[in-house]
Amino acid sequence: MENMYMMEAFGKKFVVEFDYHYVYTSSGKDDRRITTCSIIELEGKSIYSGASMKHPKDSFSTWTARRWAFKRAVMYIYLVWTLMKRTSIGFNYFWQTFRKGLAQNELYIKDRKEEKNG
Repeated sequence: MENMYMMEAFGKKFVVEFDYHYVYTSSGKDDRRITTCSIIELEGKSIYSGASMKHPKDSFSTWTARRWAFKRAVMYIYLVWTLMKRTSIGFNYFWQTFRKGLAQNELYIKDRKEEKNG
């Protein structure tokens, strides 16, 4: 994995990993970059994942792709936890808790600042 970050949400510890894969087409015009996000629950050893796809003509940044992939992985956690009756809160609060948990990681903040400045 390219990037790994520790975070905490709802009293549980998670590792968030981002990786990138390319899908090449025969014409080369529609090659796409797929950003994947895996969220690993350390205590339960569960793995949740999400992905986003970037077309070469899309204007969004690597960080936008990461955010979409991260949000999709969090949506999956929310779905599983709701079905298992581990949570009964609304998704918006659930998402904000995970988003803020990742934003508190110093390495994540440093990597994001470097990407924006460089």
